[in-house]
Amino acid sequence: MNDSKLMSFNADVTTVVRATDYSDEITRERLLARDDSEHMGHAALEAMWDQRGIDIAGGVGGVGQGRHSLDLIGYTPGELHIGHCHGGTSRVLIFAGDGRAVPAGSAPSIGQRLLADTEFVEKMKEMPALWKAVVSGQVVIYWDMVFAPSGRIQDCLFSSTPVSLPPSDMAALNAAIGI
Repeated sequence: MNDSKLMSFNADVTTVVRATDYSDEITRERLLARDDSEHMGHAALEAMWDQRGIDIAGGVGGVGQGRHSLDLIGYTPGELHIGHCHGGTSRVLIFAGDGRAVPAGSAPSIGQRLLADTEFVEKMKEMPALWKAVVSGQVVIYWDMVFAPSGRIQDCLFSSTPVSLPPSDMAALNAAIGI
């Protein structure tokens, strides 16, 4: 006896298994592409900073750290650089903090990112003289943005902008850092 319901069910299960396998494959490929894009962006930022004599300060950021983490921080005398990088097809996102949506790279979004990044707060706790110099205006914070759409350095777009954080964000950072 041939049960058409059972045969139909088996065909549906096979289709679902194939679709699930295909979905898993696409997800793996997308994650690999995102990882490659992050690596391209970081490599471009490091190259741009190297050209400008900006030293990378370790212990903060890196590839795969997530959306509430800084990409890199760097230092040159009198300047603290907050690096934000995008590679491949990734795009600048809107950073939402405190219920407000603000463009990435604006002073409020930078303040929120600094507060959200526990590695940054810990780094400033370890280097209170640096943070005090930022607070007093002896060291200027710069937001450095690089976009690396390809693997070629000549295709990279780079900008470095001095930033004055809102007083409320400075107060919150001072409290978090312990100054």
